[in-house]
Amino acid sequence: MKRGSLMWEAIRAIHEALGIEATWAFVLIIAATFAVLTGAAAWVVDKGYKHSEVYKAAHLLKSDETSSESVSRIRGVIAEGNRIVSMCQSVPDPYHTPASSRADLANLIVDFEKRAETILSMDSDPRLQKMWRNAVLYGTPEKIPSIAMYCTQLNVKMDMLNRILKRKLTTRQQLRGQLERFVREGISLRKTCAKSEADAGKAIDAQLNWMSKVLDWLGDNFDETYQDQFNSVAPDSDELWHNYSAPIKGPCERMQPRIDVLESIYTELGTT
Repeated sequence: MKRGSLMWEAIRAIHEALGIEATWAFVLIIAATFAVLTGAAAWVVDKGYKHSEVYKAAHLLKSDETSSESVSRIRGVIAEGNRIVSMCQSVPDPYHTPASSRADLANLIVDFEKRAETILSMDSDPRLQKMWRNAVLYGTPEKIPSIAMYCTQLNVKMDMLNRILKRKLTTRQQLRGQLERFVREGISLRKTCAKSEADAGKAIDAQLNWMSKVLDWLGDNFDETYQDQFNSVAPDSDELWHNYSAPIKGPCERMQPRIDVLESIYTELGTT
């Protein structure tokens, strides 16, 4: 490189601007700068591609094919479960029938649950397995397990399978529609919130019922982060009961952050 050339002058100017003389320091700084610039350019190009019609068409088609296969498998296991439910209903006195006396039915239920979990594990949506495992029968353990315990657990699992199937079949448009309804309900509750302390209990009950519906729906249709986001923006139910004061401004105002979360999810569904 000749002294006085454009490249020479550019390197000299960079050295002087950075105040460094060491060659390695200069090389590292230039390399890092180019890495950041090229990385940013690649990120922009990649984001543009993933929002292109070509990308969406290819990936939505693949997603629809996979979803169709999964839905078919889930429907099959639900049909199998319904047959076992019918067998449970045919037991004359299930609460006084030891499971050991109907080992055939008890084993059938256990095997069914294993098959259902295997089928759900084949789905690309990891949330399905979490939903399935969270479907647990809570109660006092029996000294001698009855067949009713197995059949009741089966009912819990069947309810979850139907919720999972609904999750698979729900379209983005339907999700946005339900979010709109929740937002309207929330705004209505906020506008009609009690203005006197005497009606505080009714206002809080209405809020808690709305919150419970929204949380269940978010859990069925999204991952846990959406539930966490909905919960984190305002106090929980215990705080609602203990921290309000006339003219009930607390419970009324706490509705808005949750409504804002639902509106942000609605917007997100429209842009992804």
